Amino acid sequence: MTNTPSEADRVVMQAAERLLGPRGGVTITTDNRHAARKYARAAYGIPSAYLATLPTATLAAIYNDASGQTGRKQAEAGEAWLIAQRGGEWTPEQIIKALEDITPPAPQPEPMRAPRFEEQSRLRFTKAPTTEPAEPATMTPAPTTQAETQRIVAALTAALPAVLAALPSGMDEDRVRAIMRDELPQLVPVTRIVISAPDGDRDLGEKHAHKKLPTLVKSLAAGLHVMLVGPAGSGKTTGAEQAAEALGREIRIQGAATGAHEFLGFLDAHGRYQSTPFRDAFEHGHVFVADELDASDPSALLVINAALANGVMAFPDQREPIKRHPDFRFVGTANTFGSGANRVYVGRSQLDAATLDRFAFIEWNYDEKLERALAGDDAWTDRVQALRKAADAEKVRAVISPRASIMGAKLIAAGLNRAEVEEMTIWRGMDGEQRSRVERAARN
Repeated sequence: MTNTPSEADRVVMQAAERLLGPRGGVTITTDNRHAARKYARAAYGIPSAYLATLPTATLAAIYNDASGQTGRKQAEAGEAWLIAQRGGEWTPEQIIKALEDITPPAPQPEPMRAPRFEEQSRLRFTKAPTTEPAEPATMTPAPTTQAETQRIVAALTAALPAVLAALPSGMDEDRVRAIMRDELPQLVPVTRIVISAPDGDRDLGEKHAHKKLPTLVKSLAAGLHVMLVGPAGSGKTTGAEQAAEALGREIRIQGAATGAHEFLGFLDAHGRYQSTPFRDAFEHGHVFVADELDASDPSALLVINAALANGVMAFPDQREPIKRHPDFRFVGTANTFGSGANRVYVGRSQLDAATLDRFAFIEWNYDEKLERALAGDDAWTDRVQALRKAADAEKVRAVISPRASIMGAKLIAAGLNRAEVEEMTIWRGMDGEQRSRVERAARN
């Protein structure tokens, strides 16, 4: 039997190799055997149910044998094992599908031209030292409603007797349920974006995306300008970039504005007009992102009021105002709702109510499941999230954002110890008393 890995399989293999190390002398233990099984399945097509029966020594032999001979022999043995397990109404393929590919009915196509999102989940390596997705091969749609959750639970319950009959001796119902309890929390969100159009759907593929991305895209598709409000590191700018991609639009980004010229442009000493990202987006129909909008000069923002509400804008290089392109959208990102500075974001301005009235507001808080997926190190992410909640509870003036999880995971993978990483990503600027309070609250 031969198995040619697909592109998705190769991604899984690369992720496993990053976790396990170079092939040849790797020791497989109970801690990393899950990754070794994933490699064996992707590289040689060895059935998952059969891999679950193999000792760690055999998994090590499969992984370390660069010739592939051991893997191919085990693939043949796995096929024979499946045949031996055949019985009843369930085929081995159906049993494996019940375990790994329980799929709700596909969503019906939408009649209107609007973005469509298919929320999906997938299992990943629980300690992968990488920010890249570890396994894009086996995915099942995530339950998005209570009814959908109940449907999947009912399907698993119905399948359980047949699954137990196919498992090796010693794998009783309690053990199966324990495995499910361990694995199901590791499901991480993946959003599939599909744009419906008269000439057919445009599938943008799977994205690790914030849970509010569908709300943002649908708001922009409805013709609204949007303000994303959330703490530092919550992925507001990334969300705006993904939304622009979903709508098939280019994006222009600009930081906090200190003067109106940063929107309008200006004539230089030679009389030549110097344009701006805002002008380009306004005239040609791009998505314009104003980063850190609440750090801008409020008077500078007044010039955009007419552009957003009335659809026209006067620029210094011509007498006649320019009409807004129908595809132009404005996305502002902010740490506050325009009410001014607070104890954490001390450099924020109080924005004019007339400016704020032009936007629909979306709260863009930390998405902890997305944070876990991007960091790839669950133990470290658990620590970061616990300290974040403790700092909030103690009202300590500190930002412990998902960046601490993502950067920290990279530093740990590079060989730094946890204490060093915490000093670099979490305890920055906290005095001893604050740190003690946060540590104490985290333990409780």
